[in-house]
Amino acid sequence: MNISLDELDVDIVQSTPDNEDAYDGRWGWYWHEIHERPRGPFADPATALHDLADWVQQHVVDPPAPLQGDAALAPLFLRNAAGFLDGADCGSGEVQLAACCYALELILKAYLLSRGFADAWNAEHLRHDLDRAYRLASHHGLPDDDARIDQFIAAVNADFQRHALMALHAARADLVARFEAVSALRALHRETVRRVEGMWRVRRTAGPTG
Repeated sequence: MNISLDELDVDIVQSTPDNEDAYDGRWGWYWHEIHERPRGPFADPATALHDLADWVQQHVVDPPAPLQGDAALAPLFLRNAAGFLDGADCGSGEVQLAACCYALELILKAYLLSRGFADAWNAEHLRHDLDRAYRLASHHGLPDDDARIDQFIAAVNADFQRHALMALHAARADLVARFEAVSALRALHRETVRRVEGMWRVRRTAGPTG
């Protein structure tokens, strides 16, 4: 099944013995947008279509007008995120949970900065909403195919926004380990660095215009 929506071109497909290598050996139904990795597996095409509908609803957003200059902050945000991830590696308890949350926020906002979103706009409209920042970043090209990130955000977002991570950790002390948060965030950080550095290389190669 193929679905075309403006700039979206999506196939809903089933993995088989002939194509399973393209889906990491996992059998089931997937939806695959040409600019993204496949999402799945799902039990049936209807479930895949339902997930696609949710994805479209969450990702159809209008970006603000790009502002020059703030993109230069992206590498700084990524370096700070790496520092938090280093702290999460050797930390424990609420400190480790907080380090993961702050690292994720910096990764997402770094990516958005590199795509033309102003730091002031992010501060006003995203605040500490990890879910909205993740959906916005993935709409603009950041991969969102790692279920561990989705699950971690779902578990921590509300408490992170109201600065209640200590209470969250007291109630659910295993969140970082359960969702392999440090490993998942390091993978997301590497991919974000790769994309941001690639964008800077394009800009340096292009040079000034006019």
